[in-house]
Amino acid sequence: MDSSLPKIPKVTRLSRIARYLILKSILDVIIVGVFAVSFYYSAFNPHFRGWFDEAGEQGMKGWVIDRSQPDNRVEVQLYVDDHFVESHAADYPRPDLVTAGMSRDERHGFSFNAPRLAAGEHEARVYAVHASGVGARRALQMIGVPIKFNVGR
Repeated sequence: MDSSLPKIPKVTRLSRIARYLILKSILDVIIVGVFAVSFYYSAFNPHFRGWFDEAGEQGMKGWVIDRSQPDNRVEVQLYVDDHFVESHAADYPRPDLVTAGMSRDERHGFSFNAPRLAAGEHEARVYAVHASGVGARRALQMIGVPIKFNVGR
């Protein structure tokens, strides 16, 4: 035998088990990733588009569209200072959405009357409601960003 040739190690039972465990770990990560992504898309609607335009003593206004079902009206909820105020469908006319090519019809706006608030600074948030699991689950997705406003100043 030529001693200059490198020796090839035997594939041992332990190295086969290590390869199996590595493969199993990779498959586990892929399976968990698929479940996580599918849960995310069922619980949170990636097709909501909208913006919370203004908030103040006069009221709160904005718009929201579900791009996967553009003819449906999205339920929106208003929270002021982390307290629920009101809920209704976003069906207020917004002709600017048709002009901008966001929708075929203009009835995707929302408008809330301002609740009675103490003088001082307040924060308003508007959420789109997404029902999933045949209505068994309802998730809230914030539209735009929170808006701070002052009352009585």
